[in-house]
Amino acid sequence: MGQLRHSEMGQPDGQHHNTHLVYHFQHLISTTPLNTTRPEPYRTHQHLARAELITPARKTIAQLARTQRPYPNSIPNRYYRHFQRYFDPDAAFQHLFQHTLHAAPAHQPYCVALDGATVPRTGAYIPGAHWTPNPANAPFARGLRKAQRFVMAGWLDDDPNARCMLIDWLPTFSQNARYANPASRRSEIEGWIASLQRVRAWLNAAGRPEQLLLCVGDGRGDTQALGTLDVLNTVCCVRTRKDSRWCALPQGAPSGRGRRRVYSDQVWTPKDKWQQRTGWRRAPLVVRGREVRLLVRVEGPCRRVGWGERVFFVILVRGHRKRTKQGKSRAPMAFWVHAVSDGTGGWQLPVSLEVLLLKLWQRWEVEVGFRCLKSGFGLGEKPCWGFDSGERSVSWRAWVYGALIWSGYRGWGGWTGGARWGGCRGRARWTFRDVLWSVRCEVLSGGINGGLWGRGVCGDEAPKTGGAGWCWAVDVVLRWLCAFRL
Repeated sequence: MGQLRHSEMGQPDGQHHNTHLVYHFQHLISTTPLNTTRPEPYRTHQHLARAELITPARKTIAQLARTQRPYPNSIPNRYYRHFQRYFDPDAAFQHLFQHTLHAAPAHQPYCVALDGATVPRTGAYIPGAHWTPNPANAPFARGLRKAQRFVMAGWLDDDPNARCMLIDWLPTFSQNARYANPASRRSEIEGWIASLQRVRAWLNAAGRPEQLLLCVGDGRGDTQALGTLDVLNTVCCVRTRKDSRWCALPQGAPSGRGRRRVYSDQVWTPKDKWQQRTGWRRAPLVVRGREVRLLVRVEGPCRRVGWGERVFFVILVRGHRKRTKQGKSRAPMAFWVHAVSDGTGGWQLPVSLEVLLLKLWQRWEVEVGFRCLKSGFGLGEKPCWGFDSGERSVSWRAWVYGALIWSGYRGWGGWTGGARWGGCRGRARWTFRDVLWSVRCEVLSGGINGGLWGRGVCGDEAPKTGGAGWCWAVDVVLRWLCAFRL
């Protein structure tokens, strides 16, 4: 698979909906900065990126190298050196983040979803791997497995059918790991804060210090460290416990000597508010083409007991019990969000309630991304044992996933001023599987440098016994790949 420069590809002609994806994916691959100025690492970078798309078996470096033409007799060392020396995850994800700014206007909040990811690893000497409970085992026979821990930050666009585009992947290795980079040993909540501060720094470097950064997360972020985090123009909205204790701000001007009061006398919990019958209002949402009606109420401004003087609003969502067999039940939930000043000495929500509810609903796209990465995309299957390559090989796979999602946005729409293709083959909502298979088909059939193997996969050498050679059509290869992975 020879190298093809982005300038040699030409613009998409619009005759085939896959050409847009391959063009934007190739453009991102060719412009990603590396820790070198030599041309050979950039060729290796493109070879690995394209091999990630078509490798049917385990996504090891040996399997990626075997997709090259001609078939290598031994695995070149440059593939191993690429993760140890040249690939820089911080620069690669920042490069990916900069492309999202075209779809995120400066006057609107930039929303990211944070969550932790546990990546199973095999081998006793993988850096950063530690023993964790194995959720795949039966409940009555819980066991352990080796795994690495990371924190993912994904960008959520303003579309109701938003998808989570990965823009940061930070290692948060446990202190119990046998050996790992000292800078990568941190708790999960420390990884949340570091990732949030990194995205904030990227926005400032892009000339957007006044743009609001909105972070949404699950119950893992319900900690005092994140709740009392004070970063300029940055707010968080996180799910909280049903027994968390809240109180209103003290009323009246302070009088007398001594310390000023922080909390009022009356303390309440979300569980108490759920039992009340009045004060609720309906908030309609349009998610994935269907309308969802939620019963919500907003409490605040208030403070959480034990968290100091930081002011919050608490969003309470009432539960729903299904009335038919086809219906779904929904448990009640509560979320806290940082309050911002209204300019007159009062407090208000950072954005409208409808926007907050929509982003909290879209946060589930992070879990969808984890499922795609772990179930069929080969996350964590590269056996690298170096301090740097052991974590960069996992970050590389996550970065390729983010690059494919980005190419889907640019090729099939979803961004302001995107291409004319609104979806995949006329569907209103495309998925990661659609993007992966469309790029695979174009790579195999002729979208890049005349195709990976021309119009088919054919063997040039006939057996010495005089038998016929072998030849596979592209559609046969695609069906074969479908039997293995996404």
